[in-house]
Amino acid sequence: MRDTRSIRELIACQKPGWSLEQRFYTDPEIYALELEHIVYRSWVLV
Repeated sequence: MRDTRSIRELIACQKPGWSLEQRFYTDPEIYALELEHIVYRSWVLV
């Protein structure tokens, strides 16, 4: 699995004002990190 540092490096390479590369929307490893670091920590399902 990718670590958060490599994800940060991918984000740092993005052009301001442009959408993220396709892999940010389709890569299962990135999705798993999003779940772990964003969704599971802060979302509340009501």
